[in-house]
Amino acid sequence: MRIGIITFHASLNCGSMLQAFALQEILEKKYHVDVEVINYSNWGQRNYYANWDLYPRPCVIKSNFKALAHHDVIEKVRNDYQDFEKKYLHLTPKLLKKRKELDGIDKNYDIVIAGGDQVWNVRCRDADVAYFLSFVKNAKKVAYSPSLGARNINKVTLNPKKYERLIKDFDALSVREDNGKKWLKDLTGLDIPIIADPTVLLTEEEWETALPINNIEEKFILYYAFSYSSEYNNKIMQEVIRKTGMPIYIIDGKSWAINKLDQYGIKLWKKSGPLAFLELMKNADLVLVQSFHGIVFSALFHKTFWSLRNKEIKNPDDDRARVILRQTGLTSRAITYDDLLSVDLLEAVDYVEVDTKMQHMREEAFKYIENFLE
Repeated sequence: MRIGIITFHASLNCGSMLQAFALQEILEKKYHVDVEVINYSNWGQRNYYANWDLYPRPCVIKSNFKALAHHDVIEKVRNDYQDFEKKYLHLTPKLLKKRKELDGIDKNYDIVIAGGDQVWNVRCRDADVAYFLSFVKNAKKVAYSPSLGARNINKVTLNPKKYERLIKDFDALSVREDNGKKWLKDLTGLDIPIIADPTVLLTEEEWETALPINNIEEKFILYYAFSYSSEYNNKIMQEVIRKTGMPIYIIDGKSWAINKLDQYGIKLWKKSGPLAFLELMKNADLVLVQSFHGIVFSALFHKTFWSLRNKEIKNPDDDRARVILRQTGLTSRAITYDDLLSVDLLEAVDYVEVDTKMQHMREEAFKYIENFLE
């Protein structure tokens, strides 16, 4: 059996690349099928993760000018991500840049899988009907745990009916979050199951076996956020450094340089990309995260961690962090940046029940996979 996966594997984003690797790994090692990641990256994605963003907005232009002085740092970050992509993802030989280049590729597979990650976020820069498998005519269509990225597909697109038709043409459907399940039921009338993100499918031991994750002989804090531009948040991080006596490391060289994070005492780790993320995650004494995948790997690696949010909630529909915290029984680890100055930062987490919940998520996902493989 041959399976093709189309996902955001080419995003210079640790979660995106690691979930693509995890789905590839579990299908190959547990189910012994032949897997390829379809090497598709549209203009929106390539531009968004380029060294210089061509999106015509004043804030983007300003960011580009700031980045000019830090070309070497930014290029190194890009190389670290691309090295991971080339070395660990089993890609189709040619990079496909236009949707029409996907026509006929489905003849190479018995099953084509869309997902995971935010491939069904119809308002992100790299949104594309290709991730709804519009090009697949000759293979079974499967959606594996796609996220809608906190965007209600019924409200933010001009033609919801188009997506309804595409989704109803799938042979197997799943979704990652509660809101996605609700919105897709409103759109299609279908009761679509919530299935674990691919990164959950591998245990800590399996991650350490699958990829070379080095040890670090140093006490430190990993800080992994969507954005590092808030002076208010950065000053709180400065106080966390003083309070704990440990350095804070990030892996986003572009943000570190543009936002001059060194003036807050925040350090840039010597490497970037998914392997650096896993290396820091495994060895950190404290993890401070904003993202969905930051929470997942904190739980997998049994870290002392806090899931951070700003005081003001910009998008109340964004349940990505809330859902994974609830699923794993870790809702008490969600705090605001301000709370960092009052909580016991090194308060340990009891992972006994968390491990049980994550194993249940795994088993449900394996049932889903086994059903569509049949």
